Amino acid sequence: MLALTVMLSGCLCPGGGGGEPEYGTTTTSMLVKNTIIPNTQETIPSQEYTTTTIRIPLVNCSKFYYNIDRDICWSARAAQLKDPSLCKRIIQPDVERICSSILLSRKCTSITNSGYRIVCEASLARDPKRCRELFVRDIGVCYMAVAIFNNDTAICDMDRDSDNKALCHALTGSCSQLTGKEDIRLCHQKVMDTIYSIT
Repeated sequence: MLALTVMLSGCLCPGGGGGEPEYGTTTTSMLVKNTIIPNTQETIPSQEYTTTTIRIPLVNCSKFYYNIDRDICWSARAAQLKDPSLCKRIIQPDVERICSSILLSRKCTSITNSGYRIVCEASLARDPKRCRELFVRDIGVCYMAVAIFNNDTAICDMDRDSDNKALCHALTGSCSQLTGKEDIRLCHQKVMDTIYSIT
């Protein structure tokens, strides 16, 4: 799953017209404490933090053609990076409020539309069953939001629509979790469609 996520991140980020991609960094730190060597009186002293910085291509969601695709992309990136500032890049105000409410305020009180509020509350409570309160056409989007904001790919499988399920798995980098050949093919196709849609 990590390999697909890295591949997906790498492929989704042309710097604009074939230029160099933008990169972000992920830093990990480790502290090695005093260690006593068994059967001796020797002690290995503590070591400084060891920091490793990995350059990871950032997805440039602004390259998507359709506004809804950009909004889903920015929501997914904000959720993955736990970065509410990315919510401000979302065009649709209610979708931006959902993103900000989940990642920043952890409350859905600023959302007046009852459908969007259900999506927000279901995501915050990690309760995909709440999505069933919506119209049938909106349930899949709600499942996707709950899956993305909670990094819970099992929720993607709750959607009976194979297209939505494939997109959910593609956005969460979890095509490898699918078992059916057609589901896997469709998920990989969604990944490829995403890559080629931002040239």
